[in-house]
Amino acid sequence: MHFPSLHTFVVHAGLLPHDPLKALSDPEQPLFTADTTLNNPNSRTSEELSILHNVAQNTVPWNLINMRSVRTKGKRKGQPTKSSKKGKPWSNLWNKQMGRCRGPGLWDDQAELEAETWEEVDEAVVQEDEVIQRDDGDEDDEVVDEEALRCSPVTVIYGHAAGRGLDIKPFSKGIDTGCVVSADHRDVKPYIDDQYGKKLTALILGDHGGKGKSVRVGDERGVLVSESCKEHGY
Repeated sequence: MHFPSLHTFVVHAGLLPHDPLKALSDPEQPLFTADTTLNNPNSRTSEELSILHNVAQNTVPWNLINMRSVRTKGKRKGQPTKSSKKGKPWSNLWNKQMGRCRGPGLWDDQAELEAETWEEVDEAVVQEDEVIQRDDGDEDDEVVDEEALRCSPVTVIYGHAAGRGLDIKPFSKGIDTGCVVSADHRDVKPYIDDQYGKKLTALILGDHGGKGKSVRVGDERGVLVSESCKEHGY
């Protein structure tokens, strides 16, 4: 889902800021070609839609509902994977690239950026992808291009990563905290005993005056609220 007024996407699993198969300076890369410095609302919307439609990996539904990581090196470079142990977390790539954007929505307060990066990981959680055999030949490489861009940063709110817990970064908010087990796994151990029934987390926009942790969502503020779930989440 795309919320233009918030400059935010909500996706089940993940989204990529660029096509890893192309150079970051390739004219087909949405962030490289975007220019929102004139503060035109339409240009920001155009940039955001371009990320969704012009990054090849983002046009594949399976990626949007399964991706936890993306391979950044080797013969499978650019391939999203549901494993959290292969490749690099897509949210790391997302935040690295959005941090280069210098258009409207820029976070110019370093202290705010640092305060917005934190996580709460439940070590007892057992991810489904942890039982998948690792591809030892796949290693991550680093994105070295730090050139500032004329794009505007975009935020993604996502789930499907209970093993990473509450994973909050400036431009991505991972809020899967392992409450409900899917129908496919209710009769499969160890998922019922070890993975779910933890917490349910919601991101509430605006200041609702109650408990929770304040976070930034696009150009606005929101509050993260977590509640304990019943056993197994149902």
